[in-house]
Amino acid sequence: MMGTYVRNFGGKVLNEAKNMALYGDDPNAIRGAEFGVDLHTRYKVTPTAEARKLIPQGSNSLAVEIVAMLNNYFGGIAVARQVLGPDKIDFAPPPKGPKGIRQARVAGNAWSVLSLSKAKDASWEVLRWLHTREGLLSPQLTAIAWPPTIWAAKSPQRSRGNGSSSRPTTRTSSLPPRRTRERVSTSPRPRGRRPFVRSRRSRRSRRRR
Repeated sequence: MMGTYVRNFGGKVLNEAKNMALYGDDPNAIRGAEFGVDLHTRYKVTPTAEARKLIPQGSNSLAVEIVAMLNNYFGGIAVARQVLGPDKIDFAPPPKGPKGIRQARVAGNAWSVLSLSKAKDASWEVLRWLHTREGLLSPQLTAIAWPPTIWAAKSPQRSRGNGSSSRPTTRTSSLPPRRTRERVSTSPRPRGRRPFVRSRRSRRSRRRR
């Protein structure tokens, strides 16, 4: 998400020749990065350490309704849908920055073989296997942000885990009272603009209060 803040504040990531990084020197890029840090340290829109301890293993803050909005990571949405219901999750693009720019920076999974590696052939065999059917259906399927093939993305194994855990998620009675739950910003779609993810149930409960 840091790249989204940098760009939406009008910051530059690379020079025109794309052979030098500028985000550490460009004033707008620095302001965008500072905003991302301020969300955590100044505005404290993330759950406290105490609240995070209440999240069951394999679940996440949106699924257990400690937060009403996520801003950064897409991987845990399948878990939240299992608990809240598929019709209780919305996606929206990030807000515009102070210069009126609205962009989304996304990242993917990448593998590489180092040119100086002494095991290039063996490394290539590992990479080749990871993209076979057997390899894609291995534990990596629930660890990567999104699979490289459509069939793997739609597989039952992926829908059960999707970056968090293949075990079912359950609610817990040890959650803090609804009035103390915090809002936080998450994540992107694999393509297109990076969305916010919001629980409709949380919005309705706030309106009733």
